[in-house]
Amino acid sequence: MNITYDNKTIEFYNFELPKQVIVSLSGGLDSAAAMYLTCKHFPDIEIIPITLRDLHAQLDAEAAEDIVGWMKNKFPSANIRDIEIFDFNDKDESIVSWDECDQLKEDYPEHYSTLNRVQISKIIQIDNILQGVVDNYDMPLRIDGMTLNPPVEEMKKISLRFYGMAERRRDPCGHRQTLFKSKFKCNNMYQIFGNVDKKFVADIYRQEGLMETLYPLTRSCVGSARYTQFFEKECHDCFWCYEKKWAFDLDHQARTGSI
Repeated sequence: MNITYDNKTIEFYNFELPKQVIVSLSGGLDSAAAMYLTCKHFPDIEIIPITLRDLHAQLDAEAAEDIVGWMKNKFPSANIRDIEIFDFNDKDESIVSWDECDQLKEDYPEHYSTLNRVQISKIIQIDNILQGVVDNYDMPLRIDGMTLNPPVEEMKKISLRFYGMAERRRDPCGHRQTLFKSKFKCNNMYQIFGNVDKKFVADIYRQEGLMETLYPLTRSCVGSARYTQFFEKECHDCFWCYEKKWAFDLDHQARTGSI
């Protein structure tokens, strides 16, 4: 089938349906939207939700737990397993050495040139955890909610900091492959939003009537404890805060009194 939001139409599960999908929930808007649409349109697919708990910022994992609970109530006939939670610590060099991070950055500069060691350590640890998860199942399909960055010129217009913090691998650059099939189970992946940006996701929340229900459960900010009052508020200065503000037109909503 096809789905249309933000005046854009994309293919949605236009292939042989998997029996199981592993949904990696970050606690954020994109992965929650990917799970929501899967539950709504394909309730027979068994959904295996997991989340990676950052030991230095544990509220995202709590948000993921809340999201799964909400999904189970919203879609009581959907086949949703209990969430599995796995810890990572991207600041502990005994888990992933800085040399390993530097080597990955050197080997794949097109993907990791703008990332620091902590960010790369997180990627490596998450990949290792996911490998262990998929090994417990029979060729499941991983669902990735990653979107494109906003248009480059729009990011630069808003703030050069916004543009500078963005992962270059997410910059718009033509049509991308979204379904990846491999004999290696961990590489079987479906990037539902691989050819749209977060305005598409924002329109899902609006059209589906989720702004008062699912939206408040999500967390997008990655600001430190210092700048978020120990994670109680958004920092308004990380990439994800900039992107969310752009996608949901939060400046306009604030001006019109709608938030």
